[in-house]
Amino acid sequence: MNAQRPRSKKRSAGKERRSPTPVFLIDQCLGRHALATALAARGARAETLARHFADDTPDHEWLAVAGKRRWVVLTKDSHFRQRPLELAAILASNVRAFVLSAGKLTSAQQVEAFERALPRLLRLSAKHRGAMIGNVTASGSVQVYSRAQLTQWLKAL
Repeated sequence: MNAQRPRSKKRSAGKERRSPTPVFLIDQCLGRHALATALAARGARAETLARHFADDTPDHEWLAVAGKRRWVVLTKDSHFRQRPLELAAILASNVRAFVLSAGKLTSAQQVEAFERALPRLLRLSAKHRGAMIGNVTASGSVQVYSRAQLTQWLKAL
């Protein structure tokens, strides 16, 4: 008899699909260099908004581009959820954004918060393929709001 042995459905280690390391797009409100430099020193890929867009580019325009490029937005602009154009751009372009929710932090403290949160930001960025917003606290913890919650916020505006 020529019975074939069943093949394993598990992928070999060399063929496992890995999510590419995300590019973090850092909003101007977080500064132009300190956070990008700190994230790069930890092996993350970081770009600044100023490198790709003019200073007067409306938020909804650069958010749409960020979504199309699959960049993960880092900002401290907590007003996204109250502005229909920005929220609609996040939803339409599947933007993944993390907002520093802590109030008045120095630049160094902002960098520290994102550094502490980096492992979780990487996991959440890989897990969520669609629109989401995560609030990052000064301690580096992250609370995620899903597409459904963002849609509810938009309807309420």
